[in-house]
Amino acid sequence: MIERWYSKLAVSGLLLSIAAGMFLPVYTDEIGWRFQERAWIDGVDMMVNDLCGPNTLARPPWFMMPVRWFSAMANQAYADPLFIRIEGLACALGWIALLWGLTARLEGDATKLSQLRSLIFSLLGLGTLPFLMVLSRPEQPLILTLLLMILLVFVRAPALDSRILAWRKTTAIVLLAGVAVSYHVKGVAYAPVALGCIAVSGKGRETLAPRLAGAGALTALMLAAANYWVGRFQCPGDAKMAASLARENISYVIANHGQLSDVLLQLVSGINPLNYVWLAAPDNQPMSNWIPGDLFPVPVFYAIASALTLLWVSTFILSLAILARFLRLERLRGLAEPRVILALAILACMLVWGASQVNRNPYEAAHVLPMLAVFSALCLTLPAPETSLPMRGLVRLVRFAVPAAVLCEAALLVFTGGPLLRAARTPGYLADQRYSVSIAGYAGVKQDIDRAMAKAGIPSSRRLHRLLLDDVTYLALQRHLMPLHRLGVLEVWNGSIDNPAQYLDDRGSDGVVVSCANLPLHMEMAAARSGGICAINRAILVQLAAPPPDIWADDPSAQ
Repeated sequence: MIERWYSKLAVSGLLLSIAAGMFLPVYTDEIGWRFQERAWIDGVDMMVNDLCGPNTLARPPWFMMPVRWFSAMANQAYADPLFIRIEGLACALGWIALLWGLTARLEGDATKLSQLRSLIFSLLGLGTLPFLMVLSRPEQPLILTLLLMILLVFVRAPALDSRILAWRKTTAIVLLAGVAVSYHVKGVAYAPVALGCIAVSGKGRETLAPRLAGAGALTALMLAAANYWVGRFQCPGDAKMAASLARENISYVIANHGQLSDVLLQLVSGINPLNYVWLAAPDNQPMSNWIPGDLFPVPVFYAIASALTLLWVSTFILSLAILARFLRLERLRGLAEPRVILALAILACMLVWGASQVNRNPYEAAHVLPMLAVFSALCLTLPAPETSLPMRGLVRLVRFAVPAAVLCEAALLVFTGGPLLRAARTPGYLADQRYSVSIAGYAGVKQDIDRAMAKAGIPSSRRLHRLLLDDVTYLALQRHLMPLHRLGVLEVWNGSIDNPAQYLDDRGSDGVVVSCANLPLHMEMAAARSGGICAINRAILVQLAAPPPDIWADDPSAQ
């Protein structure tokens, strides 16, 4: 009885924490990825500027275009930060529902199923992971498609011919893989999971043809996607941008001729998937203040971080122990078990991805930890005697995990609730979160955008070219052609740009429409303003781009 009650408590706490994430401000990356995948509107995908040369204006392969169409239509139909947050919440809840269904297919015993759910859903509720899972980034469609692939493996249809069922499964898996690689290069990194799903999607010689055909189609798909993404993120046109990119991923270190010792050290230090656990700790100095800073008293931080680390590490070790025991007893026969193949594929992907990462941001935990939870679910449901040491450890871990998760979730809500509610009442950029936009009052912001553009004489009757936008103004103006993002022109990712106005003038930009606080002082003073929005037309841009006059040129005394 206590296990069944525990599972309901674990799921309820997780759902409540995810629901509270509804009030999170929209982080700049959530706009940035929509900004960069605009091929249905512009004909090409682009980055935040075009400094890197032709690779940053990339035409995606044909199979990525349906995703580009869906994104373009949805984002323009619901152009509001509130929609982005609702979308992120829906994806997180959908993934939880899929995981609930997967656990039911993996474990038939009611008591063991309750124990499994108690542990898995407790893990997902620890730290800031519920909030990270709500961020509407490419990690969401990635883990959704991966979980759907895995679920397909365990679909049973006794009335259907096994060959036909295998064809349907492999076709669906290839289509889902196409969706995953359309959103992010991480979809390519998780290709072994998709390949593993195809491999175990049927049994017997009669299903060999669909599985081989599916594997071939998947390989071709991944090669095309890898070629696109590698080219997309290379930067031969700007040394400063290339150096910035080199700090993100090991591939850039290798491409830029990093020393072998540096590469090996990074691979060894990064291979541990538990590196990502700490990213979900409630940091008082969060990345770019994606949540408000200085919220958690030091004792609370250490309590949550300790529970987070202890439970994830214990579960991972326990999962590895059960997997190793099963393979030791079954030997090669163990590879006929779908859960083993899928667990090994997930583990391999996480190890490779972790080894490749130079700079780990918290949102990386939003795909590694959920997939680590799936890995554990697959391992913990492998056949094992209840009296064995790992299974006894599982029961003890559950009895600690659920109360710890509930306390962590309560602390998260208590210490973040007030600041998040205040942020949800303040439209536009937030004063103490300069890379985040409130979900509130965007209709008023749109009015200020229209007024500022009208004052500046920027026409709204035609599609404009290469407007400089930011996270606040992009949603309202996303229909315009090939916009540039302020982070690619004014700061962070602006590479060698030292005169933003001149850069915009050289690109034939029709103007600037951004929050006034994001402009350099000389550009802000030249802008038309409404509320917190500033607009600069093309004529003013040309004037700002011109070099200042040489005041000493006609003064003999200056000689």
